[in-house]
Amino acid sequence: MLAQKPSAFPSGTQFALWQKWIYKCIRVPQPLASSNNHGDIERPNMGPTDRRNIVKRASDKLLVVVWKGLRFFVPAIKHMYNLKLIHGQAHAVLCCLCEQISTLHKSEFKEIGVYRAVFSAVKHGIVEFIIEMIRHYPDIIWSEDELNRGIFLYATLQRQEKIFSLIYKMGAKKNSMATSWDKYQNNILHQAAFLAPSSQLDRVSGAPLQMQRELQWYKEVESIVQPKYREMLNSSHKTAQILFTEQHRKLLEEGEKWMKATAESCTVVAALIATIMFSAIFTVPGGYDQYSGIPIYLNRNSFMIFIVSDAMSLFASSSSLLMFFGILTSRYREEDFLKSLPTKLIVGLSCLFFSIATMMITFGVTLVMMLRDRFHWVSFPIILLASLPVTLFALLQFPLLVEIFFSTYGPGIFDKPKKWWLF
Repeated sequence: MLAQKPSAFPSGTQFALWQKWIYKCIRVPQPLASSNNHGDIERPNMGPTDRRNIVKRASDKLLVVVWKGLRFFVPAIKHMYNLKLIHGQAHAVLCCLCEQISTLHKSEFKEIGVYRAVFSAVKHGIVEFIIEMIRHYPDIIWSEDELNRGIFLYATLQRQEKIFSLIYKMGAKKNSMATSWDKYQNNILHQAAFLAPSSQLDRVSGAPLQMQRELQWYKEVESIVQPKYREMLNSSHKTAQILFTEQHRKLLEEGEKWMKATAESCTVVAALIATIMFSAIFTVPGGYDQYSGIPIYLNRNSFMIFIVSDAMSLFASSSSLLMFFGILTSRYREEDFLKSLPTKLIVGLSCLFFSIATMMITFGVTLVMMLRDRFHWVSFPIILLASLPVTLFALLQFPLLVEIFFSTYGPGIFDKPKKWWLF
């Protein structure tokens, strides 16, 4: 079985995002059997000879030399280099095996366990295995397991997006792939309606993002099936939508609890900041002139920084408060977890972070204006201490904010060709 790459590992567990990026950038010597990784999935390239490919191969060889040198100085790169080297060797072995399998008769496949290996690869998301099998024996895409589930039905059930994305490279065959069903009359949309395996759900942190990922899968599969299959009944007389609601009822409740708990906690903080910033504007540092009522420090630049940061903190905390109120008063329908609730949470957390940062600026500027005439060195320690809570909040909440943002507005988990087909 082909070794899995770090890109197939759950995010945030064994490989951080930057490690995955480095892994993709690493170049290792390619075995001859695995050097053909581009072109048509069924009709491999006959060998690039144009100038552009020659330049690309030369640059790849140069990068191989560079990464070979870097591995001696950075232990982490050495580990990933060795891992990718093993992966390339495993891919070469896979190519040899697929070439031998393609010479066998179809009746021998079941005897030597080819179908079992294919569906095991689908279950574990080893897309290279499936690609090589299709390239050497295209009819493998019509294979079925003991429940009459094809490769793409099983990939949908197991939530293996890399293998499911191959359906977009099937051209006219895609329609046939998307209209099949298993022995219980569950079509591909029913497979998307089942709750994902726990191993796949655990790749996403938090019940709301898990619910969002499930909805993304359902909507993606729904977009490729014909309308009549959306209303198709399985052997239990259930449509895919009804099955989705039943299967995800508990996850929906957990997502609602998580959202409400987070919104309630952040609402308290946002309300406190808004209250403090509102009162601070009427108790400006230095006080007011007793005759004109004008602030004494009005002509100082630091006072203008105080006023602007106080106002921005008040506006940001008020906006954050409204967003979290929107979350608390939401109806928590299934569709709300796709865009509406994550967007409100993104805006709410971003405004809350900004209000905390500007609040600390307001506090720091106030202390500087009051103490700088006596302690000229006071600015540096105040700035240092004021940045501490902002940094802590960023370290604790920023990863969650980034994950929600990319999950909602990122490129998506499906690899859909835009202007061309592989076959």
